[in-house]
Amino acid sequence: MILIGNVRNVRDWLSTVIYVGRPIKSSSVHSEIQKGSVLGNPFVEGKDGSREVVIEKYRKWLWAECCKAKSPVKDELMRLVEIVKSGKTIVLVCWCDPLPCHASVIKRAIEFYITGKQQTPKPPSVINSPKAGEPERFVNIKSNRFYAGVIIGPNGRCSQTAPILRVLKGMNFGQIRRYCEEHNWEIVETGEHKPKSKWTYTKGGEKQ
Repeated sequence: MILIGNVRNVRDWLSTVIYVGRPIKSSSVHSEIQKGSVLGNPFVEGKDGSREVVIEKYRKWLWAECCKAKSPVKDELMRLVEIVKSGKTIVLVCWCDPLPCHASVIKRAIEFYITGKQQTPKPPSVINSPKAGEPERFVNIKSNRFYAGVIIGPNGRCSQTAPILRVLKGMNFGQIRRYCEEHNWEIVETGEHKPKSKWTYTKGGEKQ
């Protein structure tokens, strides 16, 4: 399994925590961050385009590196492929999560080398952001550990969440959808939020 996380949340640098960001020359950060990764994104948001643009540029750049006969970038990617094939779970960490990140491109590349197929996420449930005066929207999300919900407010952003989903607060639905795809969570139900209804939250991923 391949997960994506934020380096700020790393407490123990296990061998399966893989930093995929650029080097940062500071004695206050872990040595892996100081060193940086050959899988870091060479394109910079702002200078080289929007976040979405630099991630797309990275995808094309990574593919070009993988097509070379010799490339330290490809070598590192193949190292991660072998770790995942051995049955271990790796966590790709950068500074972006929960925002879109080039780590998702790395994740899909690893999955492609393992399965030989392009990984296409399940089509998400469709939800339209409520307009002013319209009811808030309720979104239920499921994993193998929980079944919980968030509320999308009139501004189109997540205004309330079950405690286990507080990382999603403030995101718009597109960001929530991408976060769910990258963390293997499933959007299973959407609809009008009824303020008097109780939160749906259970452990184990089953609705009750």
